[in-house]
Amino acid sequence: MKKSLLIIAALLLVSGLAMADDIYGTLGTPASHLVTVNVTIPPRVGIRIDALEHVKALDLTGDGTYPPLVASYWPIGTNLISILSTGNYQYDYATNGAGLLAGLLVGEFEYQPNGWGAPGYVAFAGAGNLEPNPTARTAGWVGRDMDYRVSLDGNETAGVNTLLITYTITALP
Repeated sequence: MKKSLLIIAALLLVSGLAMADDIYGTLGTPASHLVTVNVTIPPRVGIRIDALEHVKALDLTGDGTYPPLVASYWPIGTNLISILSTGNYQYDYATNGAGLLAGLLVGEFEYQPNGWGAPGYVAFAGAGNLEPNPTARTAGWVGRDMDYRVSLDGNETAGVNTLLITYTITALP
């Protein structure tokens, strides 16, 4: 048994030496050896919305100017959103208006990029592309804040109207 262990230990030692890549130099000829270091960067994307930013609300309960005499825009506020991408990406949105009561439609809600993109309000549709495809990587987290407003004409049903907006960032090749 002891002989078997010694033989195994000797084989392991010899195999380790056999697997080594020895480089020798001589007088005036240095020895050099190449080492490769790999760093893998994943195709990562992300969206950051602070917890307090998940719900934007317009409460007209105490507003004596509602209902308006003519259709008017009412500011809802700014949503603080950040995105991150280590490569090309596509940034989109999708809406769900199932929580809207009679008299209010998805298209009466509008968004405007705040500090990025083309200025001016655009009506929400069922879905849309917010940045050209493909868009180059971001330098860390970058702001993609959105301003919201809604057009009200006074014919809306009383109650809480809920529009759901889903922002999606997709890594592209």
